[in-house]
Parts: sequence; C-alpha cells; structure tokens
Amino acid sequence: MTKILAISDIHGQENENLYNYLKNNDIDLVLILGDMGELGEKKEAFHGEVGAYAMEKKIDGLICVGTLSRFMYQSACKVKEKQLSNAFVRYYETLEELLAVIAEDTLFAEEMTVLIKASHSMEFSKAVEQIKNTEISV
Repeated sequence: MTKILAISDIHGQENENLYNYLKNNDIDLVLILGDMGELGEKKEAFHGEVGAYAMEKKIDGLICVGTLSRFMYQSACKVKEKQLSNAFVRYYETLEELLAVIAEDTLFAEEMTVLIKASHSMEFSKAVEQIKNTEISV
C-alpha cells in the first residue's frame, strides 16, 4: 500500500518543516516537491539547498516540479552522483507533466510514503487527487 503524507505550506517556514521531517526519516520515502514562493532574491539558492539536503538524507526518490525547482533538481543530481545513490531524481517543468506520469502509475512502489510539498500556487492538491485516483492502494 502506498501512503501519502501531505505537508502544507506555511509561509516563512517552508524549508524548516521539510528539514524537520527529513531529519527523522527512516522509511521508504519519495518526495514530490515544487516551487516555493516568496523567497526573494535567493530563490534559486534556496531551491538548490532543498534538493541537496533531500538527497543527503538518502531518500528513495525526488521529483521536482516547476521552473524554480530546476535548481533543486540540479543540486540533487550533484549529490546523487557524489554519493553513488540508487535514488531516482526526476524533473518536470509543469504540474501537467507530473500528472501525466502519475496517471501511468509507474512512480510508486508498495509500502512507500510519498511526501508532497509546494507553494499553494503550484496547485499540488491536483497531484494528491491524481494519486488517490490511480490503482494504487492509498
């Protein structure tokens, strides 16, 4: 059974909530992360930090969605290469691309937790609904 854990976006604490969760993670985990809004001039750097941190925590997979999440993806790939990690890292520019892949039902394994996080403007609630509507037991 695939489990979904959704963490809501809290203004001003986006990375803190994610970091706190990952710090204590010891389960099979795939992250679906999207653009974080209202980060100011350092938005690219902050997205990169999240990608690197996630891969350092030895997750099973990272899916990055959105134009700013490209920086997350690039940083994650660098860490993956250094650590010779077996985790998968994917990048989709739009939510629609992600939804199409979810519909194919090839992303998730049984007994895996999927953590979904992005700014509300990314409309990731659609991804949660898409996962719920697949043949996966949720």
